[in-house]
Amino acid sequence: MDRERAANEALGICDFDLVNSDNALTEAQLLTLKKDKDAYQEVKNFLNIIEDYSTAVHLGAIDEEAAYNMISVLLTRWVKLLRTFIDDRRVMLGNERIYGELERLCQVWACKMDEEDQESAAKMEQVKSEARRGAPRKV
Repeated sequence: MDRERAANEALGICDFDLVNSDNALTEAQLLTLKKDKDAYQEVKNFLNIIEDYSTAVHLGAIDEEAAYNMISVLLTRWVKLLRTFIDDRRVMLGNERIYGELERLCQVWACKMDEEDQESAAKMEQVKSEARRGAPRKV
């Protein structure tokens, strides 16, 4: 979380809030960020750490189910918000594999979250249907 705070503070120079933003970093914001080498490095460091975390999950050094329960929502959100930065690093370095473990893990977890959301919605619909019929709720 310290790295997230440092990255968020660095992103402040381009008027971007990693914690509260609903929209991804824009190209214009990325250009502003790139002008400040220290700020840019903080964001890069943050992504490198979560890439390392993703690699550790992939290799089994960190239990995937525990990791999913603890950080999946944040990790998938960070990747979505910093997509412009990630894509730019890939182009700059000429390597599509940059942050590959992070992206792979986010894709797996996003699918899992979607399935859980669908199951939850189906259960809620069943409860509503039973309530309309006057059926007693199962506890």
